[in-house]
Amino acid sequence: MGNTYKKKEKAKPTQVTKEELKTMQDYVAAINQTQMQVGSYEYQKIQLVQKMGALESKLTEFNTGLQKKYGNVSVNITDGSIKEKENEPVN
Repeated sequence: MGNTYKKKEKAKPTQVTKEELKTMQDYVAAINQTQMQVGSYEYQKIQLVQKMGALESKLTEFNTGLQKKYGNVSVNITDGSIKEKENEPVN
């Protein structure tokens, strides 16, 4: 008669090692921190875009005031000199 001896199966682990768990936790924490930073930068970006829009509106308003005072002119932003704008033909 042949052997009916069964090879004992190795028990499967039920948990990762402490080192593996720590590594996984570190990666997840780093990802979460990075997501928080991205969110913060996006919020800052939105604020800066809004600020830029407000500044552009103020510049347009200021230029309208200059146009009323000096007429249809172009102002050199470097030295402040004024140059008459040429009338462009209307289609």
